[in-house]
Amino acid sequence: MTDDRSMGDATPDEDPLLDDRLRDGLAALVRETGDPPVLPSAAPLAVSHSGRRWAAVAAVILLAAGASFLVRAQGHGHRRSGMVTANKQATTRPKPDQPLEGTRWALLEVRKAGSAIVLRQDRPIGLRFLRTCTGPNCPSRASFMTASDGCNGVRRTYRIERDEVVLGKAVGGSTLMKCGGPLVELLGTVYRADRLTFAIDGDRLHVRVPGVDASLTYVVASGPFAPTTGQVVDQGHYGGAQYRLVWNKGSLDMEVADSNTILWGGGGGLGDDPGRINDMRGSVRGRPYLFAIVPAASARVVYEPVGGAPQDLTIHRVDSKTSAVVGQFVHDGPVVWSLVAYDADGIELHRDRWGARSDFSKYSLEEIIAKAKLQRCCGKDGPRITFADGEVPMSAGSSPLEPTAPRDPREGMKDASVVTFPDGSKVATGTVRDQTAVRFDCLGLRYEVQAPLDATAQTLEVARRLNRVTGCPDLTIG
Repeated sequence: MTDDRSMGDATPDEDPLLDDRLRDGLAALVRETGDPPVLPSAAPLAVSHSGRRWAAVAAVILLAAGASFLVRAQGHGHRRSGMVTANKQATTRPKPDQPLEGTRWALLEVRKAGSAIVLRQDRPIGLRFLRTCTGPNCPSRASFMTASDGCNGVRRTYRIERDEVVLGKAVGGSTLMKCGGPLVELLGTVYRADRLTFAIDGDRLHVRVPGVDASLTYVVASGPFAPTTGQVVDQGHYGGAQYRLVWNKGSLDMEVADSNTILWGGGGGLGDDPGRINDMRGSVRGRPYLFAIVPAASARVVYEPVGGAPQDLTIHRVDSKTSAVVGQFVHDGPVVWSLVAYDADGIELHRDRWGARSDFSKYSLEEIIAKAKLQRCCGKDGPRITFADGEVPMSAGSSPLEPTAPRDPREGMKDASVVTFPDGSKVATGTVRDQTAVRFDCLGLRYEVQAPLDATAQTLEVARRLNRVTGCPDLTIG
C-alpha cells in the first residue's frame, strides 16, 4: 500500500506507514523478549511466564504509543498549536464588571487632548459612589459621590441615568488647600460638571465629561490604601474600618477604607499653613476623628467642643520647620468646636473655630476701628486688623463667644490680671508674644487689642474707645 502524502499531512486516524513500522517492530520484539527474569520470592503475587511476557510487551506498546503521539504532534504542529491556544483562551475568563456604586476606585490614568497627565504615585486619588439608603423612600441626599481632585475633597449628591451620573448639589464642607497644575485643574472641571458619562470594563472605570476632551480611567483599589512615601502619622482599625493619617510634603491626608464610610483616598486633605491651624473633623464608622496641621511651636493642642469637655491631643512632629500634626479620635460633640494651640509658656498661638457663628455686632471690626478714629496703617493680617493710635502700632481681632462653655479671657495670657474701671466695667489684660493684650466681651463677640509692652495704658484706652463704638453697655470679661 502506497501513499504519496507526507506524514505531516496524514490525519490522526490514517497513517499506514507508521502502522506498518509499529506492527513489524512489535512482532520482532515479542519474538526476542524470551523469558523475563524470575521475580524475587518476596513478590506478593505469582505471575505466569506468558503473563510476564505480555506485561513486558504492554509496556513497550505504551512507550511506542507515546512515541507515535509525539510524532503526530510534531507532524500536525500547526493544527495542534491552534487547538492549544484556543483552549487557553477559553479558560481565561474576562473579569466580571465591578459595580459603580460601593466600589473604591483609584485613579489610574488621565488623558487630555490625547496626551497623558502624569500622576503622583505616592498620593491616592480616589472616587466613590455610595448609596447610604436603599429603601423605596430614600431621600435624594442618600447618594453621595466623594472624590479627590488631587488637592481637595469633593462631595456631591448624584443619581444614575443609564450610562450617565447626574451630579447634584455639594454636600458638607470641603477642604481648602491652595494648589494648581494641569491635573488639579482638570479634575476640578470634571467634578464641577453636571453630568459624567461612564463605562465599566471589568475592574476599570472610564469617565468622561460631555464637551471636554479628556478621559479618566480608574481601577478597583487592590488594597485598602495606595502605596505612599509619606510619614504615616496614625493608623489603625475601628469598627471593621481601616484608617490612616499621612503627612506628605506639606499636606495631611486622612484615608478611610470602609464599605460604609464616604471619606476615602485623600478626601480630607489639608495644606500646610505656617503659623496657623488648618483642621478638619472626619468620621470613621460614625466616630469623630479630628486631624490638623498646627504651629511647630505648639506644646499643647486642645479640642474644645461647645458644651463638652476639653480634650488634649497628642502632637506629632513631622519634617517641617513651621508645622506639627495632630490626629486622633475625639469625644462626640456638636458641630461647633474650637481647636487651640499653646506654646511652652501656655501662651495661645492660634485658635480655629468651626460651626455656626453668632455675630450680633452691627459693625464689622474694620468699621469699628474707622468709627473710633483710629488710623489704618498695615491692612489685614488674617483675622486681625492692624491700625495705629497716634504713633503706636496696634492690632485687634474678634471671635465669637461660646455661651454654653465660656472661657476665662485670661487663659493663654502671661501675667494676666483683671482691670476694673471707675464705672465698674472690667477687662482682662496681660502679655501675648511680647505684646500687651486687652480682652473684653461685647454682644456675643470677644475682642482683643494688642500693642507694644510700653503702651499698656494707651491699649486700655483704645479698648474703651472701641467699646463705645460697638454700643455695648459696658466692658466685661464675661
